[in-house]
Amino acid sequence: MEETRVAEATRTPPPPEVEPVPGRGTALLPLAFVILSLALLVVVPILTGRRTEALQEQIENVAEPALDEVDNIQLQLALQMSALRGFLVTGQEPFLERYRLAWAEERRAFARLYPLVARLGADVLDRFVELRTLDSRWHTRIAEAEILHRRLAPPRFIESLPFEEALFEETLAAANRLNDAINQAVDLRRDAIAEAERLELALTGVLVLLALASALVVFGLGRRVRSLALRLGSLAERLRHVAREEIALREAARVLAAARTVPEVQRKLADSAVDVVGASGAYIERVIAEDQEVEITEASGSGAPVLGVRVSYADSLTKAALERKEPAFVHDAADAGPLPAYLAESCGPCSALVVPLVSMGEALGALVLLREPDQPRFQASDVGRARILADLGSLALRKLFFLEEAERRRQEAERSVEARARLMRGISHDLKNPLGAIDGYAQLLESGVRGELTPEQRESVQRIRRAVRSALSIIDDLVELSRAEAGQLRIERAPTRVDELARESAEEHRAEAEAAGLDLRVEVPEELPPVSTDAKRVRQILGNLLSNAVKYTPEGGQVSVRAEVKADGPAQRPGRWLAITVSDTGPGIPEEARERIFEEFYRLPTPEGREEEGAGLGLPISRRLARMLGGDVTLVSEVGRGSAFTLWLPLDTAEEEAPQARAA
Repeated sequence: MEETRVAEATRTPPPPEVEPVPGRGTALLPLAFVILSLALLVVVPILTGRRTEALQEQIENVAEPALDEVDNIQLQLALQMSALRGFLVTGQEPFLERYRLAWAEERRAFARLYPLVARLGADVLDRFVELRTLDSRWHTRIAEAEILHRRLAPPRFIESLPFEEALFEETLAAANRLNDAINQAVDLRRDAIAEAERLELALTGVLVLLALASALVVFGLGRRVRSLALRLGSLAERLRHVAREEIALREAARVLAAARTVPEVQRKLADSAVDVVGASGAYIERVIAEDQEVEITEASGSGAPVLGVRVSYADSLTKAALERKEPAFVHDAADAGPLPAYLAESCGPCSALVVPLVSMGEALGALVLLREPDQPRFQASDVGRARILADLGSLALRKLFFLEEAERRRQEAERSVEARARLMRGISHDLKNPLGAIDGYAQLLESGVRGELTPEQRESVQRIRRAVRSALSIIDDLVELSRAEAGQLRIERAPTRVDELARESAEEHRAEAEAAGLDLRVEVPEELPPVSTDAKRVRQILGNLLSNAVKYTPEGGQVSVRAEVKADGPAQRPGRWLAITVSDTGPGIPEEARERIFEEFYRLPTPEGREEEGAGLGLPISRRLARMLGGDVTLVSEVGRGSAFTLWLPLDTAEEEAPQARAA
């Protein structure tokens, strides 16, 4: 309006009697205000825009990628925990490979995250250092527990599943704190943007008062500022929405990893799907392979079919998703195909996202997400979170399937061992009495009560008695072995001088060795540290090892007994160990037989001229007893040069418990 009036005045000069034309200085002053205001209206938005653009760049190119990497780290931690539990139970390499892949991705995520958090301030960097420290401690504890070397026996598998749970939860909590710190850094920058906007608006208002001529420019800048504010508001709302979904996804990963039963996993998977993807309802279709059907096993929210409903696999949503091996969108519209009848009855004209549940190549079913007609249909942006959630659920279900199978097999093994123990006890009772009677009658014959025997008859009777004693010894060994398998042998620990036991056992076999033409040497140092163990069982093990060494060493050979303290036990188990080694200069044991000799009834041929004795039970019993004592029996042998059997006994109390539990 002011410019129009100036133009009109220029076209129609006032008459002389009208007030005089303003002086030069008076005309320059408003022009100077206009020029100054225009210049400021240009400079102020530029400076403010640079500031806001720099802050916005930090939000979009630093803070948001950092949040994504933190979420990725939490996801990889959850995948590692699930893979470790599956590996503990099954020992299958795919689980170990999944753990290693997840760990490798986690390390890469940390490498990508560090340069980002370094730009977000000291508080964010401190939280990053805290998370990195806890994560390293958790992986160190896993390595120290030697879980990846399969040193825990099946009976301890289920008990060991929640291993290091507190440290794992603390690591996840540290990740959440880092996430919160990054969000706080985003809020600070957003506040700075808002402050810059407020300053710009204030300066704009001042400039409007100084020069009304620049009103149109100010109006344009105002529109630009409002547009930027709307964009920032939309971005903030989107960030808050993504943050809520990511928090829900992390919580879903945590609860799925902690679930202990299949129904619990299904319930938490359906509940989490509603929160993570923003669905009005969710349900699970499980494949019933033997019936060629799918069953609705869990539901959450609204619109899901009734639990327990079964439909043909060919008519189900699961079939379409599994055949495509990709999530499928289903809408009640001509372009996408109608909903199946069993879903249309409960959901009506809703939209669905079907995500296959597949683990290790096996089709488990599908996770179906629902949205009501007044909600936006599912888009490609929803697929990523839904697939992650489905993968977590599939992994948790597969883990529990393995656990259930392992428990079933364990119970079957226990029943089998107990049945065998009962059979052995019955056989022992039914055979030992008649064999004892045979030995008694043979003893009467040998003593001459029934009349004098000829030398040939006496020799025959003595052979009968030796055979009876051998049979009784085999029965005793069988009963001992069955009791060990059933965990019914009693171990009575007490401080024991194993060096004295070793020397005494060697002396007990010296006469037998000399009769066989062998040199028996004892190299046991004095004052070895005492061991908390069962002296009777140690004596039994050493007796079996010495008896075998004498039996299988040819005449003129040598048998040695040595004892020493070692820092590493069998299979590199840490701690202090007492090792008693019985070695010989016999023919040695072929490589293919070095594990088989610890199997029941497996025997190697004795040297020529030696009588075949025993039933191949001494070494199996010895190894079982050694493991019940917390140690082991190992073998080192070379064909043509001899063999060395070593009895390992733990000296450290802390090292006794885990091997004992594993052997039991």
